[in-house]
Amino acid sequence: MTDPKPGRLSVPHAIAQVLVAATSPDADPHALAGRLRKLADWITAGSPPKAPRSPRDPVAVTAETHAVWSYYCAAFKKTAGAKLTDDRAKMIRDRLADGMTVDRCKKAIDGLKASPFHQGQNDRNTKYQELHHAFATLEKAEQLASNAPTIRSWVKPAVEVPERAEPVADPETARQMAGELARVVGRIGKMP
Repeated sequence: MTDPKPGRLSVPHAIAQVLVAATSPDADPHALAGRLRKLADWITAGSPPKAPRSPRDPVAVTAETHAVWSYYCAAFKKTAGAKLTDDRAKMIRDRLADGMTVDRCKKAIDGLKASPFHQGQNDRNTKYQELHHAFATLEKAEQLASNAPTIRSWVKPAVEVPERAEPVADPETARQMAGELARVVGRIGKMP
């Protein structure tokens, strides 16, 4: 047997814990069996089990990170099922920390979208459209951004609504229409 590291139990202490748990009136026999198996493995291996890993701290998602992620989802038509995981947020955050702007990151996404190789015109006929293909390294992101087309062909142009040269109705007609609307809405609320 090896001596336990600080903060870990020795074999006799672990056995005592299992025995105390076994004498409890509400002891779960399946849980006790699992603890006994772990204890037996510990004794035969000669070393204590590893401590459980602490959960990772979530990556802070800034507005800039979310803007880049939203742009990526729009570019590659990702559904709501696509999640901004900690790893993806970290890649975007790292590129922003390297000095890339949000616009430059968007250009890298445009470059990924426009790259024939990444769109499947390669020897494997495989598409490489995941975020890490654009943001794995600063060099890759800068290369894609510099090769991005100037016109974003995948973005639908915004439809411009022409401004009206004249108002829809004069002020008196507008007041009459508002009064009629109020009466209709009032009647709807009183209907059984």
